[in-house]
Amino acid sequence: MVDWDDVSATMAETRRRDAAGANAASAASVPRLEGLRALAPTQLQRVRPSEVDAVQMPVLVPGSDEILASVQVFGQADAYSAIADAGNNLAFRISGARKRLVLEDPPAPRVAMERMRSARPPLPGLGARYVITRSDSSTDLSFSRFGCGYVLSLMCDDPDGDARCAEDDFIVSLASSMVLLNENAGSGQ
Repeated sequence: MVDWDDVSATMAETRRRDAAGANAASAASVPRLEGLRALAPTQLQRVRPSEVDAVQMPVLVPGSDEILASVQVFGQADAYSAIADAGNNLAFRISGARKRLVLEDPPAPRVAMERMRSARPPLPGLGARYVITRSDSSTDLSFSRFGCGYVLSLMCDDPDGDARCAEDDFIVSLASSMVLLNENAGSGQ
């Protein structure tokens, strides 16, 4: 079940921190802090609002200007995917699902996965524990938040030589800059 109250509380905390930062100095000199902000899909050139409206979970995409300039969203009631060409030999994908499949699994893999998650600090601004994995084709950051599961993937032309894919900092910063494209989806649910 999607925790829309948690979505609202997380966004309110981001607004509170943004306001405190703006009060401390002029807006031009305040760096944008991590956190969850809303962005209307109509503000994005390649996003069809009907695709976002179909989704009954928080539709999250990184707030990077490069990604927002070319992001496309493909939505269904219980899941969505978003893709973008982030430029400079980097492609991006995020997938989210609100339904989970519960299988009888041995406890050892669950314990190992939880150990990997707890070894990392929570994502700044979202507070979600995460796991980063790498394959020949992508660097993936997986996390659960608001009762939903998300996988953020980066595909670099040179995954071993491009620091954006070979190191953790870039993908963690993207996951920490999420924008919510369907802020009103939880109204009345």
